[in-house]
Amino acid sequence: MLAGLEQPAYVAGMLCKAGEWSYLPQVASHLYYAALDLAEDWDLPRGVRQLKSLVYLALLEATGPSVACMRCEGAGKTRDALGVEATCELCQGRGQLPAMQRTRADMIGVNESNWKRTWRDRYRDIDQILQNWLTEASEHLNAALAGRSRRPEKRRA
Repeated sequence: MLAGLEQPAYVAGMLCKAGEWSYLPQVASHLYYAALDLAEDWDLPRGVRQLKSLVYLALLEATGPSVACMRCEGAGKTRDALGVEATCELCQGRGQLPAMQRTRADMIGVNESNWKRTWRDRYRDIDQILQNWLTEASEHLNAALAGRSRRPEKRRA
């Protein structure tokens, strides 16, 4: 059902949506090379080790166990008093709470201050690439499922 997607979105979808763990190395590789492209514009203070750690952190948060968002109850969307639907601000539409900043800093081997000053925005850029691939895979899958569920109307004679 994911056939027809570009390779990064396909492998990310197979990993995160279909639970096919054999795709983890391919997703990590695609995400790492995308991060290297981003890093050309960054003045990396400590280099490649943290860049790889940021890639693995994004993958861990996308595939690991999570805590459902308390505000949207895991839906990723909320409604205001008028019933207007909006992306949940607490979880940023993911339906799950992200790791704490301190935990993220520890995972890449820097202190929290260094994380906030140097790595947080870079992590967000890398994570956004992965989220874009996952959104593309989800939309493709939803469209394929919608096409399957449509039944031709019966003609009346």
